[in-house]
Amino acid sequence: MRNRVIAVISFLFLSSIGLGFGYGRASADAPLAFEGSGLDAGGFQSVVAVNPFDSGTILSGADVAGISRSTDGGDEWFASNGGITNKQLLQVASLAYSPGTPGKVYAALGKAGGSGGFGVSTNGGLSWEIRSTAVKFAGGNTDGPLPSPHPRSTGNLIALDESNGYIYAGTYKDGVYRSGDDGYTWTYLGLSGQYIRGIALNPDDAGELFVAAYGEKLYRTDNADGSSLAWTQIANSPLDLEELRYIGNTLYAVGSDGSAGKVYELAGSSLAELLSTSGDTVYTSIDGYSTGGANTIFIGATNPKANGSLYESVLRSDDGGATWTPLTVDASGIHYEMGTSSNVWWLSQLNPDAMIGKTRFVAAYIQVDPNNHNRLYVSGRSGVWKGDIDESTGDVDWHPIVRNLNVTFNQSVLADPSPASPWRVYVGSTDWGFLYSTNSLTDVHANRPSGVSDGYALAADTSTSPTTVYVGTGSGDVLSNVNPVHPDVAGWNSEDLSAATGGGEVIGLAVQQVSGTRTILAAVAGKGIWRKSGSNWSNMLSSSSALGAQTTNKAAISWPAGSSYVYLYDRESGVWRSDNNGAAGSWTKIWNHPSAATGPAKSSVSYVAADPADTDTLYVSAHDGLFKLTGARTGTVEGGGISKIQLTAVSDPGPLAFSADGNLYVATLYGSGTTARLYLSTDGGASFTDIADDYYHGNAGFPIDLSAGGNGKIYVSLNGQGILVGG
Repeated sequence: MRNRVIAVISFLFLSSIGLGFGYGRASADAPLAFEGSGLDAGGFQSVVAVNPFDSGTILSGADVAGISRSTDGGDEWFASNGGITNKQLLQVASLAYSPGTPGKVYAALGKAGGSGGFGVSTNGGLSWEIRSTAVKFAGGNTDGPLPSPHPRSTGNLIALDESNGYIYAGTYKDGVYRSGDDGYTWTYLGLSGQYIRGIALNPDDAGELFVAAYGEKLYRTDNADGSSLAWTQIANSPLDLEELRYIGNTLYAVGSDGSAGKVYELAGSSLAELLSTSGDTVYTSIDGYSTGGANTIFIGATNPKANGSLYESVLRSDDGGATWTPLTVDASGIHYEMGTSSNVWWLSQLNPDAMIGKTRFVAAYIQVDPNNHNRLYVSGRSGVWKGDIDESTGDVDWHPIVRNLNVTFNQSVLADPSPASPWRVYVGSTDWGFLYSTNSLTDVHANRPSGVSDGYALAADTSTSPTTVYVGTGSGDVLSNVNPVHPDVAGWNSEDLSAATGGGEVIGLAVQQVSGTRTILAAVAGKGIWRKSGSNWSNMLSSSSALGAQTTNKAAISWPAGSSYVYLYDRESGVWRSDNNGAAGSWTKIWNHPSAATGPAKSSVSYVAADPADTDTLYVSAHDGLFKLTGARTGTVEGGGISKIQLTAVSDPGPLAFSADGNLYVATLYGSGTTARLYLSTDGGASFTDIADDYYHGNAGFPIDLSAGGNGKIYVSLNGQGILVGG
């Protein structure tokens, strides 16, 4: 009996059903226009930098998402990672605008010191040149001894002496370096093995450089620009300084002594304490300005002190640190509308304690607008915030400035396959579980199932109206919701998979009606393929054959609507086929072709897509190319019956998707080239056309999932950089 038609999405792959929606691409030659989705922020922002020549232009550096750029004071952001083609370089430790050369910006990039580099932009952060990989940084979480809740070395790690042509860099744990040729080559200055937390160059003495290192007293040298350096330590310095900053001609340091948050100034050859906040508060950021010899200081906290119903995330001193005023304890001044818009930030509802003025906010970096001292920018755990200060009262209005700041890691994206709701889109997200949109990801809302932090695989059942959506979780269950865009109407129901398997990430998922019975297939990491037909789960393919220990949380299932043939790409073992709806005894390995990772840019390559109009034709995206298998319903590649050809027009293939009209889309990874591409084939792989625009080319090099919507939209989920929407 022919199976009832259901649309299916596996983790990392959408095979849309062949129904007409009244939408389609007008021309394969016309590029799609891509932009960031409304999946606004939700990822850690380590640093923020304001252009000293144009206050409207701001850069934000993330822990995994690279660099974003705004030209309207943060009301809207765009990814700005052109030239960065190594995934680990998207971990941003420090950003610094040149104070003397308009358009020049420096970036310290890298992952835990294992891979890193020094980037320079000469066009205001639009694109980057990696000038050296000799200096390495840690823009994201580290595996070393750095303490929670700030286990990364970010902040003021670049110091500029432009009058003498020197750049200083504090690396993750390789010490301090100096460049005399604008970042191309570097000279080691010492302190190898120290975990550098911040550096500061005396503006009145270009030879005097200070370095804060974790677990060490404050270091000083008075010959940073010389050929022979000697380092001394400030005797009364605590061991946990987090950040340094010169304001006027005074050096300030913030951190903790293990029992209290501390703020200091350098007075002669010792540190003088300005503020001590007992408890587990750690002051992690500082900035300010000097007017007429008086210093105004702003500091940011991690584990902030409670003050009424709110917390002291940011404090201000107008007298050089003698007295302090908290700026985040007036609820009337903290708003959740993004920038100047009326749109409320989705994360403020899902994770309210991570907002500024709340207990879990981390003020990782503070920047005073150099052209408007009544404006602050604070980056940290929940994104970037802008504080506008009323000059007469000192009151601050805070708004999250996160619109289109795409920095989340989303394992899967699914455009609703139903003709009745082509604008609905669903997202399986690391940290945030499940998100949805009713307007093609222009705006996003959260509907996280209780107890679920990671949403991995998605599937859709269009036999119901509205579409029933399934999510496979990182905790090992499959949950279903008959109307997930209306949390007030319908809730999540467990399909009890973890009770059968004992747990394991659900990294692939598909659903159909088989002879009138709902049938779910789940790929479970370390546990094999499981099938639920009716009310019980059974193991169909053991982990000794497929889906054993996994090196990534990814597997691809292609179960074309109305077909009894199911295809699975397990990157650890190869390509599998079931000729009986995934039932026991129906699975055969048809191609012994594991897809091994070959570095950061190739860490997600294992995709499979059956042609929905001809399930005998199968497309496979592997680490070594894009392949077309014909005769896939019988035989094997090695044993005969299946013909395999490589489609060499596409290099470095990544995710695959079929649209409702039967066209094939292929997103590419950064490989031997430096341009990300999105290919369209309308003739069964005989030819391919790149349909992406320049914005996509420069920012979409790390795709992990792809979905073609029935309204002509294309959704590309990136590895830590949110989702791009083309149309």
